[in-house]
Amino acid sequence: MSFLTQPTIFLVLLLFRVRTVEGEEVINNMKSNNESSTECGLYFAPSSMEDYSLGVYTAKEIPEGTTIGIQDIGIQLIKLSDFHQDAEDFFLEELVWVSSFTGGGLEGESFEDVITAVPGIGMMGAYHPMLANAKWDQQSTIQRAPDFHNYDKIRKRRIQGPGAGAFTSYYDVQAKTTKLVHPGEEIFLDFGDAWEEEQKQEKSADESESDESKEYTHNDYKMAQRKLDDIIKFIDGHRQEIDSTGVADDLWAYLKSIIIHEHSRNLLPNDFSEFEELKKYGVLLYNNKHNIRSTEWLEKNGRCMDNIVIGKSKLPGAGRGAYATRSFKKGDLITSTPLLHILDKKLMEMYSRKERKIEDQEEKTKTVKGYQLLLNYCYGHSDSPMLLLPLNTGVNIINHSSEKPNVKLSWSRTFDLFQEEYLEKEVSALEGVMDPVLYFDILALEDIKDGDELYLDYGSEWETAWNKHVEKYEADPGFLHNKNYVSAVYMNHKAKTKKKEKFYFRTEEEQVESPYPANILTVCYISDSVLAKDILEIGEESSFLSTEHGAKHYIDWEEFLDTFDGDSLKSCTIIERLSKNEKDEYNVLISFDQDLLITNVPQDAILFADKPYTSEQHWKGSFRHHIGLMDIFPEKWKDVVKS
Repeated sequence: MSFLTQPTIFLVLLLFRVRTVEGEEVINNMKSNNESSTECGLYFAPSSMEDYSLGVYTAKEIPEGTTIGIQDIGIQLIKLSDFHQDAEDFFLEELVWVSSFTGGGLEGESFEDVITAVPGIGMMGAYHPMLANAKWDQQSTIQRAPDFHNYDKIRKRRIQGPGAGAFTSYYDVQAKTTKLVHPGEEIFLDFGDAWEEEQKQEKSADESESDESKEYTHNDYKMAQRKLDDIIKFIDGHRQEIDSTGVADDLWAYLKSIIIHEHSRNLLPNDFSEFEELKKYGVLLYNNKHNIRSTEWLEKNGRCMDNIVIGKSKLPGAGRGAYATRSFKKGDLITSTPLLHILDKKLMEMYSRKERKIEDQEEKTKTVKGYQLLLNYCYGHSDSPMLLLPLNTGVNIINHSSEKPNVKLSWSRTFDLFQEEYLEKEVSALEGVMDPVLYFDILALEDIKDGDELYLDYGSEWETAWNKHVEKYEADPGFLHNKNYVSAVYMNHKAKTKKKEKFYFRTEEEQVESPYPANILTVCYISDSVLAKDILEIGEESSFLSTEHGAKHYIDWEEFLDTFDGDSLKSCTIIERLSKNEKDEYNVLISFDQDLLITNVPQDAILFADKPYTSEQHWKGSFRHHIGLMDIFPEKWKDVVKS
């Protein structure tokens, strides 16, 4: 119930004297955002949060539920901390995500085995405990359509050519707004409940109780917003009388004074002149207006992120490519990118699953079995241990061409965040530096039109390595391809595009006669909320729940808010297909402390997935090589470790 009752409303209007209200200027940076216009819609710039060096800002209003920027890629790293114990102190660990939101955890034996790097907002976005305004759209990647232009031309079931396994198959990674985001506002991704709880525990351990009591809580803001909503209804409903009688300031003071909760009262401004801004942005954002930047500030202190978009490359077998979203003249700056410095490229080495890096194990006993796919997205030099991973959207998707390059790289010497002194120091000087201090500019080598694909010369070293790989493939394609492999992305696409009445998942018994491809398994969306329900015992009277599968207990499937999150995906064996209300449902078996039967799982909650270590990025012989930096690689970084 509103704290403004009808008698209060009339009393207030009768008691206040008529006087002239002296207006005040609105918040300058908010005003300039609305009055200014700019081509660029998304910037990276210094974060408004002290604990983060970079942040991502929108220069335009983004409605709730809208994709932010462009569709990015996800690069899966497999068992990084298992292969390299010192990786736990590695800068990259602070910039990657749990793999569940892309479905990438299925690349390993568990979600804990895999972490996901998402250049763009995923590696530059900051965190705010209460101002989260965006989250990953998990279904955009998990349910992505096949990239048919890279598939074999006959059966279209898998990627073909020498590039198979050399680029990520996790594309269409999208973040969407969870509320209206205003021009100039910093984008704060929802880091998830588990991460936020960990932060709260660390904070409570670091701060005393008296310190905590000085801060406003999320509940304080919510309570203040509820009071403000009541005030807005009252003022908007009586705006003509308020304006004509000139009682606005005294009315505002009175309305604040009758709010009993002190924190709620203190979170509202003292002057009525702030009312329209408060109404527009809400209590939480209004009290954190330092998170909103003017367009002029973004242009001066940031760099545009949406001059490049990711799309299917025109180069055969190249996977994704980068395209210009605007026209540029020769010499123009297209974009810049912060760089993650990887001091030792050996961190990209992978060993057999039976052979882990153990502290007392001699170096000579370890055998390199492959390299992380991330290596292909890094820049480096053969005479140096250093690798540089671009963090901005699309930069590491620019494909190679020595014949028709239209962009080049240069150090960002005009960008304030770039610390040029590190180019004159040895690699070891960057040890312990946990923020980006190195930046590239991407410059146009010729006039570029909106929609042109961008090409960069990777250098002769990379080109020689690639040509050797192609020659080997052309002599014997079998060294790379698993001819019986069928992409799970293709299988899911086939299931969705087939007429629903004709498609069904095969039971375990049916797969004896008609098996799925050897690399394919089925996974089900079974949320933790389902597993938290009471586990029921399978009795003899439950004839539809046979005991032949070995399970003694079951839970009935139920949809919850977290059902279709990536971390709800679990390997499942289909035991029985049921037809209910013209829709197929299934009884499936999962391993959860014990074999557990989940009953009545709808068909929409089941997907195909590649078995662990079977997708293209794990194929033996897949091309791996860093991108060459050619003539701009610092001499001081060379000859430290010769590969």
